[in-house]
Amino acid sequence: MDSKLKGFTLVEMLITLVILTSVLLLATQGYASFSSRWDGQLGRFQKVANDARSLLLVKQSLNGIRAYVTVDNANKPRLYFEGNINGFVAVTNSGAFRPGAPAVIRLQLVAEGNSGYRLEYQEWPMVDNYLLKVDQQVPFSEPIVLMTDLVNPRFDYFGVESLSRYNGISTPKPQWFEGYSSVRRQLMPQKIRLSLSESEMVLLKITEDRNLLSKYNGEFRGA
Repeated sequence: MDSKLKGFTLVEMLITLVILTSVLLLATQGYASFSSRWDGQLGRFQKVANDARSLLLVKQSLNGIRAYVTVDNANKPRLYFEGNINGFVAVTNSGAFRPGAPAVIRLQLVAEGNSGYRLEYQEWPMVDNYLLKVDQQVPFSEPIVLMTDLVNPRFDYFGVESLSRYNGISTPKPQWFEGYSSVRRQLMPQKIRLSLSESEMVLLKITEDRNLLSKYNGEFRGA
């Protein structure tokens, strides 16, 4: 018996190739779109995660603010803290960039034209060098923007007017100030308040040690 082999005609093969090419093209476009969206979502997720980690470390840094002793030009011990309505500089036990290492930090409000203010955080980890002089230039890092579009924010400081108010007879009553210089007052503020609006605020508490300077006075006199 003769058997005849049947195959595809040229037209059928061309039609099949066109269909397969179309399917492959659609699949490639779909994968590219999915990959692009996935990379975008992953990138945004990574950014959110990094921002959350940065905010957590900044919060720990702010909660670690402490009294820190430097010296002035006359070699007299001075506490390092300067604050006004726009922000403050201080020393923390653990910075955000080098957790576990002390750092000089700056938290400040920066005007954004007519759109309000933004809140920025900067620091200088004291790893290889240390803050020794009260007027020493500090090489702060690039700022981390914590908040934006703030309307009429301000800082205030709660504490005693000066160390001289402790006269051994009565305990001085702390009050709120719009500026606080530990160099001049010889005390750290007890609280820092950042008012974000009339009803919203952030409050930081600082451990006060009014005997800290007296511990250093003898050392510097004997140096």
